[in-house]
Amino acid sequence: MPTSSHQSIFQLLQTAFARPYSCGEAAEVFAPLLPPGVRLVHLKQGMQCIGGGLPVDKIYLLAAGKCYIVKYSIDGKRIIADTMYPVQLFGLYEMLRQAPVYDATVTAATECVLLEFSAQEFSRWIYGDNAIALITLEYLAGLVQNNYRRNDRSLLNSGMENLLIYIHQYCTGRRLPAILPVERKTMAEELGINLRTLYRYISRLKEEGLIAIERGKISVSEEQFQQLDKLVSQIL
Repeated sequence: MPTSSHQSIFQLLQTAFARPYSCGEAAEVFAPLLPPGVRLVHLKQGMQCIGGGLPVDKIYLLAAGKCYIVKYSIDGKRIIADTMYPVQLFGLYEMLRQAPVYDATVTAATECVLLEFSAQEFSRWIYGDNAIALITLEYLAGLVQNNYRRNDRSLLNSGMENLLIYIHQYCTGRRLPAILPVERKTMAEELGINLRTLYRYISRLKEEGLIAIERGKISVSEEQFQQLDKLVSQIL
């Protein structure tokens, strides 16, 4: 049966999903609404809120700022799985399928404000209150819809656009300037384009000042990354 605690959580979630907030606004809006056990967390750029492989004990709601999710392939290759904007619920996927550890690491790409919940309590709220369950299901439905749209867009992207995304994902969260160690042949295979086309794209990006070439490898400075970030945000 819903309790006053459930009502406070529902009001908090409803406010979070109502509209976008800046970091300053989020702190002012959510601080008075926090029920016992829920914490407002401020992250500086580069700080983590979730570590891949650690026990699932918290759920984080991204209220303001931008985070990126890092996963590792079987061969240890670091992959930026996605860049996430508000509103997101980190750890919800693992909690719902009762995973013992987080699948990925979540790191602040900019200054961020998050709401921190106990995973155990959040599970009780979902199963014990229809209103909280509904708002959570609406979030998950929106997430699935956005993934479908992004997959559709990726199929329609040009080879150059996919190369921009590839370089941007590699550099996200790394110390700049960053050098891509990937061989051209491997890169072409991963992007699904022929090697000659890849060389042409790389030459064009170099001419436009978006990348540099150092000892045959693609290099991206901080200024170049900012330009890439703007271009990729338009593509995605």
